[in-house]
Amino acid sequence: MGNDEHLERLVTGGVEAWNRWRKSREVEPEFQGAHLYGLNLRGADLSRANLSGAELRGSDLRDTNLAGANLAGANLNLAKLENACLTGANLSRASLKWVHLLGANLNRANLSGADLRGAYLAFADLTDADLTDADLTAAGLMGANLKGAGLMGANLTHAVTTGADLTEVELTEPDPPDAEPGGADL
Repeated sequence: MGNDEHLERLVTGGVEAWNRWRKSREVEPEFQGAHLYGLNLRGADLSRANLSGAELRGSDLRDTNLAGANLAGANLNLAKLENACLTGANLSRASLKWVHLLGANLNRANLSGADLRGAYLAFADLTDADLTDADLTAAGLMGANLKGAGLMGANLTHAVTTGADLTEVELTEPDPPDAEPGGADL
């Protein structure tokens, strides 16, 4: 259930105190399975944190640094992740239904098997991201950069990809059924 000291510092101390503490020491935060739902963690430095299986549903994670974080199996449904840095993060099998990732950096992120139904990924950077077997049903990928992304087995039913860069993507099928690629760079 995570490290009690880390949880206490983040939850009761606030984001500014947390970021100062992170800056003063080289620590990889431990929040495995923690219940952090609905919290305002905007701008927190959670880079390299272990948040696997964590409950982050409805949390405000805008502008948060989650680079290299382990979020495998985490629940991020309805979370706000606008402009968050998730470069190289592990989000495999994470639940990201109806999450807002507008302008988020998911470069080289592992989203294999993730549930992204209804997710808003407009203008997100998904360059070289692994979306193998991800469920992107009704996802908004308008203007997203998916260059080199792995989409093998991904469900893109009713996904909106207007203006998205889908060059060099790996797809099971060249034209996914029911996808709306109007204006996408294929």
